Amino acid sequence: MTTKKTMRKRPKQYLKNLFKHAGMGAIILTAFYLTGFWFTQFAYNSQAAQEKVSVMSAPQSNTGSPYRVGDIKVVNFILKPKNADKDISGFKITLMKEGTLDIVGIREPSVYPNTGENQDVIFTPVWTRAHTVTYVISDPNNKKLPHAIRIPVEIQGTAKGEGKLRLNKNQSSVVGNIAGSKYEFDNVEEGVYKFK
Repeated sequence: MTTKKTMRKRPKQYLKNLFKHAGMGAIILTAFYLTGFWFTQFAYNSQAAQEKVSVMSAPQSNTGSPYRVGDIKVVNFILKPKNADKDISGFKITLMKEGTLDIVGIREPSVYPNTGENQDVIFTPVWTRAHTVTYVISDPNNKKLPHAIRIPVEIQGTAKGEGKLRLNKNQSSVVGNIAGSKYEFDNVEEGVYKFK
């Protein structure tokens, strides 16, 4: 039986045991936390991998009527989930250019198609640059979020020839209406434009 006298003689031993057990407890709690975090991330990413979003260019090409060098033209990228009952609550897109095409800027996005049903949807810019934009989408009246988004892009020819405009999939993302539901890009069209 431990007496007060024994406890006075061996305080270092008790402190050592106390710290040892506290350290083990901290390690166990950390392990539980990391396991839970990993499982949550894995579950969200598994769900997200099942949902896909298409990226369409409109027009995809202007081969029949080339744009004049120096004129600013507007082409559109349309983001649309494959599943008809999925919506978009935010996105970040980064565009890449090639050839004689230059990106002048990216205009404010809108609901696609614009049928007037989603007039209360608010597009809030988070980050805006010439080649990259990030937007959060909300509806103050808690109605349905848009199923598809139109993003107008201003382009310009720097010289005669051909240019390409495409989405950088590695630096872009589209988020659904459920927390953690990040879409996977599928069927990403690139725009090919001629300049004269």
